[in-house]
Amino acid sequence: MKKLLSILSAVGLMAMSATSVMSMSTAQVNKNNVSKNEYRNLDSINIASKNKLNNLRSLTKSAPEEIKLNSQNSKMLKRVYVNSSSDKSIPYFREEYDKVYAKVEKDRWYYNEFDMVSINILDYANSKTEFLELYKTVQMEGLLGYNFWTSGAYGWEATEGQNFKFDTFMFQKKLKGENDYSRVLYRIDGSHDNREHVQIELKEDWYDNHLRIKARLGARVTWTWGSPYDHAAILGVKHELVRILKRESLIDLRNLSKNKLSY
Repeated sequence: MKKLLSILSAVGLMAMSATSVMSMSTAQVNKNNVSKNEYRNLDSINIASKNKLNNLRSLTKSAPEEIKLNSQNSKMLKRVYVNSSSDKSIPYFREEYDKVYAKVEKDRWYYNEFDMVSINILDYANSKTEFLELYKTVQMEGLLGYNFWTSGAYGWEATEGQNFKFDTFMFQKKLKGENDYSRVLYRIDGSHDNREHVQIELKEDWYDNHLRIKARLGARVTWTWGSPYDHAAILGVKHELVRILKRESLIDLRNLSKNKLSY
């Protein structure tokens, strides 16, 4: 009887050992299969990343370094003029291009906004995301003039008055991919106690696969309550050229050379 029990016990241990070995083998196979699947998934991710990188490299090679376009109606002078008095006269006024405001409110900005260029981004990239990976900067160039006025003995800051002189300019803003205004120029009078202000803003205007670049000219005046003086400011641009660049935005030091400037 004891001998029989010993034999049965030995058989049981052998069966348990075999089951354990089979379980370990199955677990190892499953582990190997999981590892293979992980490697396959990792390979798929790597292939997708490589394809995306290759597509971007292909776009980078085929897309131009810059998109260069003349502004709509670039030959026409566009102006904004504000005056705290009732005077609304400016020389060679054109209603479709000029904005004139008289008896303006204190410390309020008045604007002349206009379209410059519009592009279909699919002409340069497969999507908005890829376009923004390629292009970083919007640049506006052209001719710019402005002047400031205070009544009484002060008069116009520059003797040309409303027939201001023009200087070349170049302004840049970072391409953000959203509808926003970015101020690229802010000038203040230099001899009237900072009563007159002008500025230029660039706007990205996105709709579907189209990007429109706009410019907004702004002017405002301020005064001390009870002051007997009136104030005016005028700003104008023409011959605008827009470039959309691959390189990052750079500050143009030429814009720092005249009057007070703030970004």
